[in-house]
Amino acid sequence: MLLAGVLFLPALVFYFGWATSLALGTTLTASVLVGAAALQRGPGLNAPSAPRVAAIVLTAVTIHSLLGCLFQPFDVWRALSSLAPLVVLILGGNAWARLLSSASPRTLDRIIARCFALMMMVALLAALDVTVSQPDGQGTYNKPLFPFTEPSHFALLFTPLLLYTCVVASGRRRLFVLLLGTLVALILQNLTLVVGLVVVTSVCLSRRVLPLLLIAGLAILQMDLSYYSDRLDFSGDIQNLSNLVYVQGWQLMYESLSQSNGWGLGFQQLGVQGSNTSASQIIFTLLGGDYANILDGGFTMSKVISEFGIFGLGLIGVYLVVAWSAWRTLRLASQQPGSLHALDVFAYSVIVGYVVELLVRGTGYFTGTAILLCAALWLRYSRRGLRLSHQSTHARSSRARRVWSVICRPAPTATPLPPP
Repeated sequence: MLLAGVLFLPALVFYFGWATSLALGTTLTASVLVGAAALQRGPGLNAPSAPRVAAIVLTAVTIHSLLGCLFQPFDVWRALSSLAPLVVLILGGNAWARLLSSASPRTLDRIIARCFALMMMVALLAALDVTVSQPDGQGTYNKPLFPFTEPSHFALLFTPLLLYTCVVASGRRRLFVLLLGTLVALILQNLTLVVGLVVVTSVCLSRRVLPLLLIAGLAILQMDLSYYSDRLDFSGDIQNLSNLVYVQGWQLMYESLSQSNGWGLGFQQLGVQGSNTSASQIIFTLLGGDYANILDGGFTMSKVISEFGIFGLGLIGVYLVVAWSAWRTLRLASQQPGSLHALDVFAYSVIVGYVVELLVRGTGYFTGTAILLCAALWLRYSRRGLRLSHQSTHARSSRARRVWSVICRPAPTATPLPPP
């Protein structure tokens, strides 16, 4: 139920118009996780305490914003109102990591399998055009998948579950799961989901299935792919809104870095003062006097770098190194199913899957995937520290045994000298 809450509650609150973004639902979900972890007595994490990490992050964000507001416009209330949700998000991620670490591998595998089935059911109902009507005054969603307002939000949460399911499976079962993911991507017609599927196949792909993929690719080429080709066309006069939003994200990064001399606009300041980029102006004209995704940048990297400048760029670089390491580990684990603990597989799957939200389509800092990422990073750090401590303990015990064997080794008996 807790994992289902992480997947669905933030989107549900936004779907029914109880909030203007996913932040409220994400904060509520993180609060529930903190309460659940407080009620359960389980093993702790071999990592720094959550309050200490939250205090460090809060101090760093505050100092950066205070220095930034000295030489550029700054919405103080917008930044202050987001500090409390940021702390709750960090605490919720730590609580979720502690809850997951107390589950057995079989229990964790069953939990993820059930939630994966729920996500497949959401896609199936959307394919059958079965949905829940939004409240009056909320407008009309383009392609809703209840409780998600658009397929991209579904894709960001579906990708890590699909990746985990494929890594722990083997043989025909893995191929069947990959085909299910491909079918969902084709039915929902969403480019973000296709990118997530590419990430999954890059981890789980083996040379033996290449002929099957070629056959599937030839079959797909016979279908109508105009939806995807339109969204991959960035040449000439762009009029597609999705393409414009993506181009706007890159332009916002350049504009923000130029205006702030590389420092960044400050926490939650992207788009508050508007934008003069060409893509933003075209979107403003197409929507009849309104912007689109100007507050979240279209993808998370755009928001992080625009608001934190060179520090955000460094943070993105560190994450990409961690994601590359996780990708390599999952690649090895997929070749030998069962060789990696289920908790590590899930943590690495979340870290690798978040690349899609970082580079392709994001909705801001406060999302269900952010809770999963925070928990995954905590698990990676604590599990790595645990493995290193086990290795050092084993090394110390080995050295002790060698020293003890030398001390207790019987003295060599004197052999008589041969006669001259």
